[in-house]
Amino acid sequence: MSLELEVSRSFLRNVILGISTLALTALGYFSSPQCEDHKPMLLTPSLARVVRYQHSAQKWIFQIEEINAELAAIQEQPTMDLFSQDRQISHVYGTLMALREEMDGTEAPPTLENLHAILIAVVAKYLDATLWTAKWASEPTAENFTKATDTWLAASQQLQQVLVNPWLQVGS
Repeated sequence: MSLELEVSRSFLRNVILGISTLALTALGYFSSPQCEDHKPMLLTPSLARVVRYQHSAQKWIFQIEEINAELAAIQEQPTMDLFSQDRQISHVYGTLMALREEMDGTEAPPTLENLHAILIAVVAKYLDATLWTAKWASEPTAENFTKATDTWLAASQQLQQVLVNPWLQVGS
């Protein structure tokens, strides 16, 4: 006994269309940003810019924290080989300059322009601390070491103030 089943093209098209609609809806749901109550968040263009900027700022903060640790390590080892010290200082300086260029090329949403200016100021403080650390490495005097550690400490304190900014806490 053989059973033949005929399916019309319109029925088949409707089934495929239904499955495609469900698949795209599921894909959209799972790939959309979500609020704290796990519901999808509607991103208007201005909100999307804010979220994109927040992600950039969080990435920058992570890089600045790494630089902070590298400068602290350089200053904690005053007897380090000069070539190693120079290589580390050059790496920190190059990273900071690239970070500064990236920040300068990023347009902040109007609500986050002040935060953007603060982040640029933090990078400027770390550049200053890096230059003083380089001066101390080339002229290891107590005065240069004090200036290097003081500028690093000021930059580190300013970074700590930025870390508590509520705009940087969202979505972390």
